[in-house]
Amino acid sequence: MDNWVLVDQDDCLVDKGLKLTSRGEDYVLTGGRPPQHEASTGRVYVKPWGCTEPFSEREFFPNVFNLKWEKV
Repeated sequence: MDNWVLVDQDDCLVDKGLKLTSRGEDYVLTGGRPPQHEASTGRVYVKPWGCTEPFSEREFFPNVFNLKWEKV
């Protein structure tokens, strides 16, 4: 089984809890799913920044936040 890490545009590791911004909206990284095959980019899971509502998690392509999955 492959191991994957999520990195930013500078190839620095990112982890849950990171504050992300896209289109003027702030989010917090809550997790993700690495690519399942070569044509996939995987997904990242985020919640609106400061949101405490249950079930408010959203799923995006990593490039929405200038992130990418890398195999290690």
